[in-house]
Amino acid sequence: MKLKIAFLQLIPGVNIEDNIEKGIKACRKAKAEGADIALFPEMWSSGYVFPHNREWLEQNSVSLESEYVKMFSEIAVELDMAIAVTLLEKHEPKPRNTVCLFDRHGKPVYRYSKVHIIRQRKLCKNILMMTEHVDNFGFAGMIEKQNTCLT
Repeated sequence: MKLKIAFLQLIPGVNIEDNIEKGIKACRKAKAEGADIALFPEMWSSGYVFPHNREWLEQNSVSLESEYVKMFSEIAVELDMAIAVTLLEKHEPKPRNTVCLFDRHGKPVYRYSKVHIIRQRKLCKNILMMTEHVDNFGFAGMIEKQNTCLT
């Protein structure tokens, strides 16, 4: 089975509402071009803003139950296409950088939050990151993830 993945190369807007609108438009275009999965850039909900402080992180983080996340679940159903949406997730003790994969039925089947382990390159080459097990996301197959540290 072949899958067509749309790597959405987008620049985030100035707020979450802009990013929802731009994201849905990009998903529609990806589907029109034959994509089976749309993959958003890292931190799509807020983009990267530097410098930022704890207050900014708290104000710009969103929960997994937010309208932002629900919108992409709904568009996955509408388009019959899997969507991997990224967000600054509201979490304790601090927000985290998360990706949520919805299958083509809008069901959340995979979630991963980025882990920054260590900064010493010699100690972190080819570290296998443990994530929630996924064995079916609307297509036959599994997701495996291997990370290397970037310092």
